[in-house]
Amino acid sequence: MRKRVVLLSLLAFCFIFAAKAQTQLLLPYNDLAFQSSWANASVRPMHRFSIGVPVLSSIEIGVINNAFSLRSVTERRNDKLHLMPDKVLAQVQKNRLSQEYFEFGLDLFHFRMAWRRWFFWIAMRNQTTQSLVYPNDLVRLAVEGNKWVVGNRFSLNDMRTDLTNYNELTFGASSPIDEDWVVGGRLSFLMGNINAKLEPKNVGFTVLDDPQLRFVHQFDMDGFARTNGIKYDEKGKPSGVDYASASTYINPSNPGFALSAAATYTMPKLKELSFTFAFTDLGMIHWGSDPRKAQMANKRSKIMGVNGFKDILFNGELNWNLMKSDKYLKDFHSEFDKEAKGESYNTWLSPKFYLMARYNILRQTTAGLSFAATVHQGQFYPSVTASIQQGYSALVSGQFAISYNQRSFLNFGAGVVFTPGPCQFYIIADNLYGAINPIDLKATSVRLGFNIVLGPLYPIDQLTQK
Repeated sequence: MRKRVVLLSLLAFCFIFAAKAQTQLLLPYNDLAFQSSWANASVRPMHRFSIGVPVLSSIEIGVINNAFSLRSVTERRNDKLHLMPDKVLAQVQKNRLSQEYFEFGLDLFHFRMAWRRWFFWIAMRNQTTQSLVYPNDLVRLAVEGNKWVVGNRFSLNDMRTDLTNYNELTFGASSPIDEDWVVGGRLSFLMGNINAKLEPKNVGFTVLDDPQLRFVHQFDMDGFARTNGIKYDEKGKPSGVDYASASTYINPSNPGFALSAAATYTMPKLKELSFTFAFTDLGMIHWGSDPRKAQMANKRSKIMGVNGFKDILFNGELNWNLMKSDKYLKDFHSEFDKEAKGESYNTWLSPKFYLMARYNILRQTTAGLSFAATVHQGQFYPSVTASIQQGYSALVSGQFAISYNQRSFLNFGAGVVFTPGPCQFYIIADNLYGAINPIDLKATSVRLGFNIVLGPLYPIDQLTQK
């Protein structure tokens, strides 16, 4: 038994440094809803059958903006918020890089059934993720101007962007293997629809201090963007998504796979205490149906400055058209390379990792503590969640949680699963406080939906299933 626990700990340690992207903090706890199996494949639900309603079964939205919250960089004057540049600088100088992230998911269908000691399921969902990792010196540049860059190089090699849309068809199962262990896993087949990712090699600019070229901005643009499912115009410039094409929604020509697994261990002499380790979405997509490459025709260009930026910075005129004048584009030599040829490439999904402990204080009162970690675009983001759950028969279960996530302690989450008869309604929010009061928001994930559940295993009480 000790060997099993040691092996489980080593696996957890390894996946901390292999994981990346946004974690959903409360989802693994809510095993009454089928959707918890996306995060924890070892769940043992309360009903023999769960059937998903297309789209309505699960709608999930997640956002991250971890550079700063609005409260930390603003002051209220006469019932209006005013941005304070000195506070912005103080916040961004705490870290070298920051992240902006958005995800949107829809469950297309699912069917789960119990057979003897096993649960089997098949499900399909559509996932969209968009992320931007950027150096915080970009914010400093906007606030202080470019004086501090004179004679130095401003590098953008750490900037990463990615946009991905794909469909996932998954097959899963879970079962006890002895009195103390429950294991589960799922294998997913992926179909990539849309992708765009930036691959910078030598991207940045220098404000020259040469007497002959005083304050000229010299831009290095040695990099490119890989795309799939994106239209291009005759100038070699990406021009958007072709929504009229069937491959935008279902494209088996971009195949992929993903693995997810989980194990739950219940203490032999303390049945109220259990530990769960889970990882999910460990996989990749091969983009081969329509690979393209967008890159600049000139890898180096010089301009005197960005036309119109002074009005935006000092006068508060948010007229971005000032920066899009024909003269600016001509001086910048921003033409795309029409001869650039794309080749097939691979992208990795965003695997997630969870290590969770739960203790049954009373029959339907459970305290939980979990650790989750992600390394997204080369950055490590830990999170810790403490929660309390209270149920009443098989009718309703409520959860309240507080988390440290994305450099913030102000993450007050909640979840409710309400099951009157065969209709199951649920809402799970990692940061309900932030969703209600966006001024304090750095990250949140909200999931809600409706399932059809049949055949309760225990119609009166929630008891541990063996």
